[in-house]
Formats: sequence, C-alpha cells, structure tokens
Amino acid sequence: MMSIRTGLLRYRWRQEECYRFLWGEEEGRRRQTRGQRIRLIGAGFAILCFPVGRIAGNSWIQCVFLFVLVLALLLILPDWLLQKKVGWKRYGLEMELPDFLDRTAMLLSAGLSLPAALDRASALPGEGCPLSQEVSRAMQTVALGRGIASGLEQALTELSARCRSPAVSLAASYFIQNMQKGSEELAEHLRQQAMHYRGERKHLARKQGEEASALLLLPTTMIFAVILLMLVAPAIMQLSW
Repeated sequence: MMSIRTGLLRYRWRQEECYRFLWGEEEGRRRQTRGQRIRLIGAGFAILCFPVGRIAGNSWIQCVFLFVLVLALLLILPDWLLQKKVGWKRYGLEMELPDFLDRTAMLLSAGLSLPAALDRASALPGEGCPLSQEVSRAMQTVALGRGIASGLEQALTELSARCRSPAVSLAASYFIQNMQKGSEELAEHLRQQAMHYRGERKHLARKQGEEASALLLLPTTMIFAVILLMLVAPAIMQLSW
C-alpha cells in the first residue's frame, strides 16, 4: 500500500515539474488542474464501458477491449503528449544555447553587468525562443524579489534545476562562478563555449538528417513490396489453378 502511495506521489510530482517547466508556475497549475479533471472524466467513462457494453449485448472481451482503448486515449495519451512537449522544449533550449551565449558575451564586452546582459540577451530574440523565455522568467523573479529566488544566483540555480539540461546547467554554473569570483574573462569563455555547442548542434543536425533519410526508405520499401505482390499474385493464382 505504501509503495502504491509513493508511486502516485512521484507521478504527481513529475507532472507538476513538467507543467511548471512548460508553462510556468501559475499557468502550469491551471493546466495541471484541467488535465486532472480530464483524467477523472476519462477514468469514469472507461469504467462505464463495462455495464454499457454488457447492456448493449457485447461480450466481456469486447468490453475489456473498449475499456483499454478509452483508458489509453484519455489517460495514457495525454501523458505521452506532455512528455513529448517537454522533450521538444529541452531540445529547443539546447539548440538556442550557442546564440544566447554569443549575445550575452557581446553585451558583456559592451560593458554591461552580468544581470543587465542576461536581461537584455533574453529580450532580444522575441517569441519562440525557449531559453530566452526561461532566462527572462528568472530575471523577472529577481526583479520582483519574491520567494527564495530573490537573488540572481538562486534564480540561476532554479533555472538549471527546472530545465534539466546538462548544457544549460553548465552555462548557469559559469554565470554563478562569475558572480562569486568576478571573472573578467567570462565573455571570451562564453564565446568559446558557444563555438563548442554550435559544433555539437551541427553534429546533431547531421545525425538527425541521416536518421530521417533512413526513415524515408521504409515507405519506399513498403510500396515496392506492395507492387511486387501485385505483380506476383496473378502468376501464383494461375499456377494454383
């Protein structure tokens, strides 16, 4: 019983982390509440499949199949889509990281302080840039001075924990070390790291292109198999006669 309760608590905690990561604190809480209501409705509808199916004259096997189908559509599918969104956002974070580091290094070289450079760099690209949005959210938290994230160091630490990306966590640690040690070489170091991550981004894009090319062979192979079957089937039927 305790293991089931622990598993449910872990599941709920993971859901909260995903919603908070995708939409922030307040919007994530609203979306999570809406998702929980949809799951409850789906569970109730799935349970009703048994008596409704039996009243309609269906067999037990058909009722079980309908129950599993409804359960998968209304309970499992939303969780799968949520995890896919989290994965795509983390992918976007790592793709944007080189450009963000270059912008921050340029602003630091122009004489801005680290907080001002991060604030300006997160505001430059506009919409559709997940890393800039996360940094902007952290800087807004610092400006408001609310909760435990009243300082930049704490905000960057929370940003690293929220994104769960090794590259973003490493970049956040660079900024924190600069705050603690006052490194004057941070701008040049960020440029070097941007070049490194840009090379990794090119390698990843090349790898994804190769995987996409391999996937394109699958429908071609299936079409070839269907055409071959259509050509061979008449000959086999004549031989059988």
